[in-house]
Amino acid sequence: MKDRIIAFCYLQSANNEKNRCNLWERYLEVIYKDKSHIFPLDAFTGITFSLKKIWLPLVFGGLLASLSAVALFKELTNPWYTFISMLTGLLLFYYGHQGTQVMTVLSGADQTHFFIGRLTPNLESFRNFVLDYRFDRDSKSIYLLLPNDAFQEGVDLMPGNFGWNTFRCLTKSQSRNIEINSSKVMLEIDPLKVDAEIKFEFQPDTPQLVPIIYGKIPAKAIISQLYG
Repeated sequence: MKDRIIAFCYLQSANNEKNRCNLWERYLEVIYKDKSHIFPLDAFTGITFSLKKIWLPLVFGGLLASLSAVALFKELTNPWYTFISMLTGLLLFYYGHQGTQVMTVLSGADQTHFFIGRLTPNLESFRNFVLDYRFDRDSKSIYLLLPNDAFQEGVDLMPGNFGWNTFRCLTKSQSRNIEINSSKVMLEIDPLKVDAEIKFEFQPDTPQLVPIIYGKIPAKAIISQLYG
């Protein structure tokens, strides 16, 4: 069976297709500077983020600022040029000392580093989702909360029947935080039995990836029901 994308997240700015992460069913793909890097999930062990100093501007800026300060003190050159040179060196030193965020993908004994500039909440949430998908087998099910009287066993679900365009679902960890009252039912759904497109997206009211089903949920995809 051909792999399909489970979720994706941009590394830097939104809609930057040259820098993004794609989680496929059997591997993680990192597109960095328009080059694809593939990490099979059976060898994948994790993603880490760290702040690393940028040594070239750090060293060059330090030397430039130091030499300019000496030249300014001894009046070796035009003081304005020397002052600008010293200021440039200080700015380079500061930039290098501040550093940049690095995303490291761990696969077997290998570590692959990607300089991402800054760590966004979306990317951090994507990392957590990838780890859940890889190491928690039960997390592959998704969950849908419906009104009790709107669900009939053995009947396909269409979003239009509820006045919706899509079904906004929950991951397993998200479903644990939902209280089911007597008027609701929580459906457990096997996403591999849903023919409609499923995207894990960020919604305005949550910083987490949320599974969205763009179409019909067949009755065969409903694994279980939990009534309030």
